[in-house]
Amino acid sequence: MRTGAVLTVGGSDSSCGAGIQADLKTFAALGVECACVITAVTAQSVRGVRGISEIPATFVRSQLEAVMEDHEIEYAKTGMLYSANIVNIVSDVFEENNVKFVLDPVIRAGTGDTLLNQDALDTMIKRLLPVSSVVTPNVHEAEAISGVKIETIEEAREAAVKIAELGARTIIIKGGHLRLQTDSEIAADIIYDAEKDEFETIKSRFIRKEHVHRTHGAGCTFSAALTAALARGYALKEAAMLAKNFVSDAIKFGDVFENVVIVNQTASILRRAYRHAVIETMKDAVEQLRQMEAFRMLIPEVGSNLGMASEDAHNEYDVAAIDGRITHTKNGFRIGNIEFGASSHVARAILTMMQFNRAIKSAINVKYSPEIVEICERLFVVASFEREKEPEGAKTMEWGVRSAVLKALKEHGTVPDVIFDRGAVGKEPIIRIFGRDAVEVVEKVGRILESVKCNESFFSFEKAH
Repeated sequence: MRTGAVLTVGGSDSSCGAGIQADLKTFAALGVECACVITAVTAQSVRGVRGISEIPATFVRSQLEAVMEDHEIEYAKTGMLYSANIVNIVSDVFEENNVKFVLDPVIRAGTGDTLLNQDALDTMIKRLLPVSSVVTPNVHEAEAISGVKIETIEEAREAAVKIAELGARTIIIKGGHLRLQTDSEIAADIIYDAEKDEFETIKSRFIRKEHVHRTHGAGCTFSAALTAALARGYALKEAAMLAKNFVSDAIKFGDVFENVVIVNQTASILRRAYRHAVIETMKDAVEQLRQMEAFRMLIPEVGSNLGMASEDAHNEYDVAAIDGRITHTKNGFRIGNIEFGASSHVARAILTMMQFNRAIKSAINVKYSPEIVEICERLFVVASFEREKEPEGAKTMEWGVRSAVLKALKEHGTVPDVIFDRGAVGKEPIIRIFGRDAVEVVEKVGRILESVKCNESFFSFEKAH
């Protein structure tokens, strides 16, 4: 039995930022079964296209026929088609199999390198454009197809009408190069339904990154996300909005190289997965902590906090912690809700530690005493810093953790499990316990408490206070 799938037909990008690779990552992230047909193999980097090897048109047909044997194509998209022969083959097979498809008229790479021959453009306009469900040119591609110079929203609408006159039913002019108004920070995607003669505008804020000149893979990602949404049954405007949000996240979390954002198609799904995993792990750790009645003895005057960073953490808002901290009550202690961005102190300690070892993503701060430090030194690798030596203008947590880690690396060849300081005027001394995740940190707390119970003098002293 054949299974349903979404098909992409286009070129292979050796940098994996655009082309077939971008499409497949987008399809996977949006949860649709996928298949691909490769029309050309490119040797390219963010700097440019070094070479293109066209796949023979007959072999493109063979790929298409093989895919059709295994799958019922729910929707397809085309990207880089390169030559008129390939355009004709794709058109023939789509027509033979009644395939609905999104036409992404890829003409040039972001670097300006040609990805579609002129005769292939003419053939695409004649054969594919009139039978496509949606055509998704960027501003430069819309100019090439329509002959209209686009600098304003009104000119984009004029170009969309011209493209419709060539046979297209629905046109989305992607707004990556189109501002809502001159000097506006709002980008606009223009949707034109030719049958209804109606325009829609999808607005979004330009994503700014320092020293970035352009993106790599944004156009492919948008059209692939649109195709996946249409295959899942979304109406056109809703599909376009999903695609816009998807590509915005992919740009926002993309890496920057050579002043170019490499679009990260898996960013949104991985980010959600990472954050969900952190919350679930924190819940388990908090539940274990609640069972440790003796933990009340380790809560400092400022309160304790337990935090855990997401796998892709970059700032304090990527670290989940206890809102309101862990505080003393009359009969024990109270643990607040788990939220991302709930703690600055423990988050900065974790983020600094992660600069040395990305695997160490969790920490808790507990009460300082020489006895507890002595127990920690028997159980773990321990390091410390002195607040009095903090350079003027330095941030205590970042500087302190960094100093202690460097000391531990020099003396023990590894990052420390525990970092403490003896405080300063107006600053309570604190012990910080680190681990790979929140459950491991709480387990380390448990080991400390077991040793505390064996230390009767300390146990009696703490109970008395």
